[in-house]
Amino acid sequence: MLKNNKYLKITNLHNSSILDYKKKILNNKVNIFVNNKKKNIFKEFIKFSKSFGTELKYNKKPYYKFTETTQRPIGLHTDGVSCLQHKKIPKLIFFYVKKWPENAEGFFQVSSMKKIISKIPKKYMKILKEQNLQYLNYFSDPKKNLNNQISFQKKCLRKVNNHLAMDMFLPLKTINKDHSRWKYQMKFENITQKNSKKILSKIRSIAENKDCNIKFPLSNEIVMVINNERFFHGREKFSKQVKRTLYRVQILN
Repeated sequence: MLKNNKYLKITNLHNSSILDYKKKILNNKVNIFVNNKKKNIFKEFIKFSKSFGTELKYNKKPYYKFTETTQRPIGLHTDGVSCLQHKKIPKLIFFYVKKWPENAEGFFQVSSMKKIISKIPKKYMKILKEQNLQYLNYFSDPKKNLNNQISFQKKCLRKVNNHLAMDMFLPLKTINKDHSRWKYQMKFENITQKNSKKILSKIRSIAENKDCNIKFPLSNEIVMVINNERFFHGREKFSKQVKRTLYRVQILN
């Protein structure tokens, strides 16, 4: 059962509408709405999400639908990493969980940027501030990935409303055949790939620390609001293929 804690704010909707809670969204917490009994919850979810700003379109639709059975974990990351224009990086991410397996696997996880930054060694913070992080072989089309070509590069840190936001993927501990989309490489522009990997692995271990990170199960009809400028998000692995459906709306700056 989900409970309020330092990173989560849980709201039981009972028979009320999610549209009544716009002014109660907290930026410093992940907002989760449970016990949605409304028959039109999907329409309310879309309307609620769009009320916060301009949404990113997917084939002229305001949402992206995930229907998948993959077992692999999804590493901690922020949305919009490949976007080089800050105004086009999502500020808020809204999820509507339509169908999710009832088991003790595939836990969702979030990690606080503020807490992570407070724990990163100063020598690494200097690198994050001063050097571009280069993404190699990032494109999903293998024909575009030639000889470790730089797909794009950008700074990992940026200042947003007087606080630092991180903008990056954190590498998974292991990559297997089910991770074809995650086989890209990362390196800082003036540091070897080997030493870059050590730095990124250290940041990942900080982000996965219980002081920064919380893991929790998802369930049907949950609505979740994440500030993409304050939290990383990801998911643990499943031991077998299970079908699930969720919708995502991304609200831009």
